[in-house]
Amino acid sequence: MSTETLLLGGDRSQGYLATALDALAAILPNATRVEFKGAGHIAADNEGDPIRVAAELRRFFA
Repeated sequence: MSTETLLLGGDRSQGYLATALDALAAILPNATRVEFKGAGHIAADNEGDPIRVAAELRRFFA
């Protein structure tokens, strides 16, 4: 797959999610891996930190 891919995760997410994102980053040639410090799995939710997630999405799609 040659498509640019953005992989987002939080350092407070369940361990298996970080492992999966790391594995995907290792095999996808155009993957960008971003880990949000202090965020969990639902960082994009209003109870998380949607502004940080939105900023990464804007940067990626710009």
